Amino acid sequence: MAGVSFGLAATTADMALAEAAPAAFQQVGILGGVGGVIGATVASKVGPTELPQTVAAFHSLGKCHDVYVY
Repeated sequence: MAGVSFGLAATTADMALAEAAPAAFQQVGILGGVGGVIGATVASKVGPTELPQTVAAFHSLGKCHDVYVY
C-alpha cells in the first residue's frame, strides 16, 4: 500500500510540475478509483494460499506495454 501511495504522490507531483490540465488530474483520479474498486473486489475473493497465482495472473495482464507502436 505504501508503494502505491508513493507512486500516486510521485505521479501527481510530476503532473503538477508539468502543469497538466485539470482534466488530466480528473482522469487519473477516476481511473485510480476504478482500479481500486476492481482490485479490492478481486482481493476480497483471494485466499492467502492463492496469492502467488493471483500475482502471476496480474503480471500477465501487464505485458501489453511490451508492444511498441511507431
